[in-house]
Amino acid sequence: MTSNRSAHRTQGHPIKVVAKRTGLSPEVLRVWEKRYGVVQPTRTPTGRRLYSEADIERLRLVRQATLAGRRVGEVASLSTDSLAALVREDEREASRAPAGNGEEAGSAAQESLMVEAMSAVRDLDSPRLEAILTRALLIYGSEEFIERVAAPLLEAIGAEWEAGRLEPYLEHAATAVIRQVVG
Repeated sequence: MTSNRSAHRTQGHPIKVVAKRTGLSPEVLRVWEKRYGVVQPTRTPTGRRLYSEADIERLRLVRQATLAGRRVGEVASLSTDSLAALVREDEREASRAPAGNGEEAGSAAQESLMVEAMSAVRDLDSPRLEAILTRALLIYGSEEFIERVAAPLLEAIGAEWEAGRLEPYLEHAATAVIRQVVG
């Protein structure tokens, strides 16, 4: 009986386990697989995804790259070694970057941030949206963040949805990320 259990473990991990280990939602995992080919998990005879340890590591690296501000489409085709090097480089540069201050909160910066955030919403790139919003929270502080970023972003998302230019699942995913950052 033990050999069956260990054999099952070596075959891979189900999507819920991978979601917990990577911090990515199952929806994002599916989109990254289908749209960008980030990983190609094996399938059970019933069609359930099974991810390897290498898949999990690759997903973690892609998530880290998107949290640093990169688009998933830009990094999806990189080898795992190249991704790891890119993430290390981003971490080095981030440690050298000067800390933001409230003076950076001009209207041009705010507009750029909104464009970036809406792009992440449309790409269903929750880690990138989270990184953008977290950066804005650090720049503006909690009260100004809600007033200058979260509320206007929610209004823009609602307007796009109402106009039929944004699918409901994108609105739901973005709202969940905004709630998480505000929380």
